[in-house]
Amino acid sequence: MGPTNGTFDAIGGEWASLLAACVYLGAASLTLYRAARTARAGGGADFSCFQLRYQGHTLVLAGIVSFSTWLANPIGWARFASFGQIGAAASEVRWLGIAPSESWLEVGASLGCVITAVTCAFLVIQARRNPFKHPRINKLLPVVVAAAAANALVEEVLFRFAPFALFNGRMAPELIMAVSAAIFGVAHFGGAPGGPVGVAMAGALGWILAKSLLETQGMFWPLAIHFAQDVAIMLFLATSATLQLSRRIPAEP
Repeated sequence: MGPTNGTFDAIGGEWASLLAACVYLGAASLTLYRAARTARAGGGADFSCFQLRYQGHTLVLAGIVSFSTWLANPIGWARFASFGQIGAAASEVRWLGIAPSESWLEVGASLGCVITAVTCAFLVIQARRNPFKHPRINKLLPVVVAAAAANALVEEVLFRFAPFALFNGRMAPELIMAVSAAIFGVAHFGGAPGGPVGVAMAGALGWILAKSLLETQGMFWPLAIHFAQDVAIMLFLATSATLQLSRRIPAEP
C-alpha cells in the first residue's frame, strides 16, 4: 500500500515549515549582521558605545519577534516562555558524556563550565595573548555583564525560543534543533570565536542549547549556559577594543 493523502500532506507540511524556519532564521541572522554594522558605524571602536547601540537595537528586535510569536502561536509561546523544569531528565548523548540517569541540574552546570572554559582557551589561543588580563578590567565588568545578558537573551529568543514556539509540532524536534544550530553556527562566522572553527563551535553550542530548551520545556538552561559563555566573549571583546583604542590615542605628555 502506497502513502496516503494524509502522509503526503504531512510531508508537504513539514517541508513548508522547514522552508519557513530557514527563511526566518536566515532573516534573523541578516538583521543581527546589519544591526552590528549600524552600531559599529555609530559607536566606532569604543566597546561601551557599540554594545549600547547594538544591544539596544537587537533587544527591540527580540521583543518584536517574541510578540509576533505570541500572536502566531500563543500555545507554543506559553509552552516555552518560562524557566521550565530545571531538573528535568536529560536524554543520553554519548559524545557529550551525558548518561541516561543524569538530570539537567547536573548536565547544565557541567556543560556550562566546560563550554565557557573551552571558549576562554580558544580565545587565548586565537589572540595569542591573555585577553582577560587588563588594568581596566574591573571598570569594564558592569558593561560586560550587561552586554552578555542582553546578547544571550536576544540570541536565545531568535534562534531557540521562536523556532520551537512556532514550529514544534509542525516539524520533528530534531529537525528544528539541526536547522537552528546550523544557521546559528553560520551566523557566527565573523564573531568571536570566528572562522570555520567558530562556526563549528557555535553550531555545536546551538544544538546543545536547543536540546536543553526542548527537554526542560523552558529557557533557564539555554540562557544560563549562553550567558556564562558570553561573559568570557564580551570580556575578550572589551579588552581587545580598549587595547586598540589605547594604541590609536597617543599618550599625553
